[in-house]
Amino acid sequence: MSVGLSLLYTILREDNVDLLMKVNPEGFQPEMERPVYDFVLSYYVAHKVLPPMSIVQRRWDYIIPAEGVADFWHTEFIKRQFGRVYDVGVNRINPIVASGNIDEAKSEIIKLSTSLTELQDEGHRPKTRQEIMEGVCISITERRSACGIIGVRTGWDILTRIVRGFSPKNLYVMAARKKIGKSQSLIHMSEAAYQAGHNVLVISMEMTEEEYCTRLASLVNKLSLNLLLSGKISTPMEGQIRRRIIEEAAKENRYSFKEGFFNISPLEIEQMIMADNPQIVFIDGAYLIRPQHFTAKMAGWEKVTEIVKDLKRIAGRHNVPLVATYQLNKKEEVHLSESIAQVATAVMGIYLMPDRSNARKIKVLDNRNGPRGEVTINFDFEAADFSEVDGSDEMNSDLSLFGEFEHSSTEE
Repeated sequence: MSVGLSLLYTILREDNVDLLMKVNPEGFQPEMERPVYDFVLSYYVAHKVLPPMSIVQRRWDYIIPAEGVADFWHTEFIKRQFGRVYDVGVNRINPIVASGNIDEAKSEIIKLSTSLTELQDEGHRPKTRQEIMEGVCISITERRSACGIIGVRTGWDILTRIVRGFSPKNLYVMAARKKIGKSQSLIHMSEAAYQAGHNVLVISMEMTEEEYCTRLASLVNKLSLNLLLSGKISTPMEGQIRRRIIEEAAKENRYSFKEGFFNISPLEIEQMIMADNPQIVFIDGAYLIRPQHFTAKMAGWEKVTEIVKDLKRIAGRHNVPLVATYQLNKKEEVHLSESIAQVATAVMGIYLMPDRSNARKIKVLDNRNGPRGEVTINFDFEAADFSEVDGSDEMNSDLSLFGEFEHSSTEE
């Protein structure tokens, strides 16, 4: 029996109306499968029940019982669609590439990738209440052993406790005015994640590879950034940097970096995630991401809204936490769009401290998980010190500390 007919048979056998409504009709073969699907669907619309298998078999005597449950055949059905869409797309792209029209070929490749990603999402069925509750029980043990934190740690203990770590499928936003410390804070957080053993992907929309790696080398080796930028470091210091590179080459986890050049789309970010398989993604200057479907008439807030929703979808689709930096306006609000605060799991702001030029205040402005709070960090490029001021040992901390913080509204 064909994959499509096997899927339809198991839908009837299991009385699985939800799956019938979810399945993509375009995936059925037009000759043998689509007429059966159309009959089953029209029968259900007319009678509010699925037709008995005996009626279907009388009309199409080539249908025989198939082994396997509906989920199995639905997966096979999607796999077949995936192959068909891929083959059609490649056959359409190859002649365009051969003609030398690179821009059109790139556009067709993006369309194909989008179609394949959407097709992949079709296979995600809703979880039952029992499955959700069992997941809660599993997470209780994990949270107990980790003092309530199961996400990737931020690099600052108090901030980690407030947001409970960067958890998979969530979008976190760190915002500040220009040249206040967004990029350096992101470098610090990404390095903390890497040193904790996670695979890290960093995408910088504004900093070049040279600028970024110089700052990272300063942080990792505790060397003055000015000394590195001027090249005025001693031979022993240079040897220290090279030894560190050799030591880290033996690590199993990865730290990957990509220059954005002001021109990366959400789809290209997703493709990087699929290729590199990171456990956390950092995007510096997310406000510079190019919208997937850009039009000249789009207002600034529309672009931001579309991009932030795409980033949230990417985080959920690939089960990774995504941390992005944005700008605050003069009113100290996230620039251009309220959608950022609505979509993000937590929004953090970085602020100058009038009485301390070499320190910054990080405030959790909005947090879907409840607590708000703030942490003071050193911000000293000369000493390469971006540590928490008066931070406590997180692992020995009592989570009752949350009681000291203001709680945000649970209303969406």
